Amino acid sequence: MPEIIVVEATNRCNLNCKHCHKNINDMGGGTADIDLFLLDRVLGETERYNTRIVMVTGGEPTLHSDWEGLVAVLEKHDVDYVFTSNGTTFREAHKVLVRGATDRFKGIMFSLDGAKAETNDAIRGEGTFDKVMGAFKLARMHGIPFGIQTVLGSYNLEELAEIGELAENEGAGELSFLVMKPTLENLEYKLSPMQADEAEQKIKAINEEHRRLKVGLTTGNKTPYPLFVCRSLAMTMIGIDSSGLLRFCPDLANYRGAVSDDSDIVVDLNTKPLQIALKDLSNKINLFWHKKIDWVMEGIVSSTEYDPCLYCLSHFGKYESPEM
Repeated sequence: MPEIIVVEATNRCNLNCKHCHKNINDMGGGTADIDLFLLDRVLGETERYNTRIVMVTGGEPTLHSDWEGLVAVLEKHDVDYVFTSNGTTFREAHKVLVRGATDRFKGIMFSLDGAKAETNDAIRGEGTFDKVMGAFKLARMHGIPFGIQTVLGSYNLEELAEIGELAENEGAGELSFLVMKPTLENLEYKLSPMQADEAEQKIKAINEEHRRLKVGLTTGNKTPYPLFVCRSLAMTMIGIDSSGLLRFCPDLANYRGAVSDDSDIVVDLNTKPLQIALKDLSNKINLFWHKKIDWVMEGIVSSTEYDPCLYCLSHFGKYESPEM
């Protein structure tokens, strides 16, 4: 531990996708880019933990005020790294990767939420489909490994097989499906339990048909185990936001529609070393388990299957689900 470090490079984004669970460009104090001196220090402190990979997210990470410096800091350390990106800024951003990235850079995950421009652009904004297709082309031209990241919703349920075909034809190495995190603003796109089951079967079919692709479905789907252990609870993955705060889970930070954004903050890494921060995180996880065990034993679990992410969203006051 931690095997994976998720770094929110910036909370700024040039899009405002309809399904997004992030309060883009607003963390109570305006925009924030992660301090590169802090990132450098933290990555140095993780070396003794044999961290496997740094996943750089946003916002849109290429909008960090010192994008070239960000890549340079990542290159400085003996750890692999990847980026997630909406692809719309890649025409300029890729030049830094071509110029400064080594084999430590393992690729970039581009966001695409439809196999057709009509579907994708209705969620992500007009013209975004063509721009990400252009990003695929640039990545192929320069030998940059890339994958596709798709958020599951009612808007693209009927296009999942086509998205698999597109990923294969465009030369993506990976196709990752994410369960949409609910907010009061995106509920019209949330899959019903029956639709979620349908989506899972379709993803299994894509995996069977496109064996070259690494196809996956991220944590956030239902499970029969109320004491399910995700990577955050196992401390194999930690999340640092753009202000340098260690978070209980990367998906909880800056949550859209939440009453308060500070309930999941563990510690400010600007003032404490990682060793102390990880101890504080383990204490917070321990208290979380105490409450959850009581929750299960009191019979509050009304079904043999539940969504572990919905429990955390409710626990930290980010979103109150009618299903919990």
